[in-house]
Amino acid sequence: MYRSRDGRWTVEHMIGTAAEDGRPRDLLRVSHNGYQVAVCRSVDEVAELVNLADLELVEEHRRPLAPAS
Repeated sequence: MYRSRDGRWTVEHMIGTAAEDGRPRDLLRVSHNGYQVAVCRSVDEVAELVNLADLELVEEHRRPLAPAS
């Protein structure tokens, strides 16, 4: 996930389904103050909303997967 230095904007990678053919597609979810404002297909689309130079990589701490039983 990427977050703006002021903390208001976030950009997250997600896998979605393309409406045209139903196949999985890489998407970028853009949020402002916690509210989703766009789902973009390219970095260029994100750049229309957010100053890319202002974004910083944020490490996501995820819980480890439980062992299979």
